[in-house]
Formats: sequence, structure tokens, C-alpha cells
Amino acid sequence: MQPDPVQNQTVLVNGGSNSEFLERYARAGRIGLSGGVTLVDKAICRAQRHLDEQAKWGSWSHAFLFEGQRRTGSSG
Repeated sequence: MQPDPVQNQTVLVNGGSNSEFLERYARAGRIGLSGGVTLVDKAICRAQRHLDEQAKWGSWSHAFLFEGQRRTGSSG
């Protein structure tokens, strides 16, 4: 599978495994934002309402920075 050329854009991904996602999109310097349906994800998004003037819940519960290929060969 060839990685998609992604530059300064939002890519919405549903389905697939974590390893498929990392293989396709993980590149050094990219920023990832994720949200979920678990209680923890919802609690984080709800808590973010205090940062918004209109008290809107946040869209993302987690952020991460990709650093590139690991010595083990996996992306991260």
C-alpha cells in the first residue's frame, strides 16, 4: 500500500486497524488528532468546553506527534 501524499490537510479516517493507519499516514513531523466513543474520550472533549466562548465540546480527545520509523521497524 502506497502512502497518500498528505500535506497541511485534515484526513478523516474510519475503520481499519491501528497498524494500517500508521503504515499509511505516519511520517516524521506529522501531527495526529483523534477522538473516540469511550467514556475517557467523551470526558476529555466535555472538559474542553471551558476553553470555548460558546461552551462547545472539543472535537479531539488526544493529540500526538509522529517522529518517524522506530529501530524496531514500526512507525511511531
